[in-house]
Amino acid sequence: MHRKTVLKPYKVWDQVTASADLTSALTSTEYMDRISLQIDCGAGINGQLYVQVSNDKLSWFDLPLLLTPLTGSAEEYFIDIQETSFQWVRLFLDWTSGTGTVSATIGARES
Repeated sequence: MHRKTVLKPYKVWDQVTASADLTSALTSTEYMDRISLQIDCGAGINGQLYVQVSNDKLSWFDLPLLLTPLTGSAEEYFIDIQETSFQWVRLFLDWTSGTGTVSATIGARES
């Protein structure tokens, strides 16, 4: 029987203080076709979160997700991405004002 490839959930941001734009570490999604992201934004941050993907680590593209803009209130997101075709994923926080903490966990697996 074939063993499935699994990326155990790990933190790409762990209570990081957001007072400017933030970009998470890159995560390889090679051989993965299901990716989950859990993001916790503390109160005080204004801006927009983006899930970005790439096949070459040079050009990054925003996934067309409808994430609520951050307007100073605490926000939590759980994103389940299925049937992926990209090689790399990262998070980007386009900060506009305020200060708060952000945590994010990513996990992935092969179907």
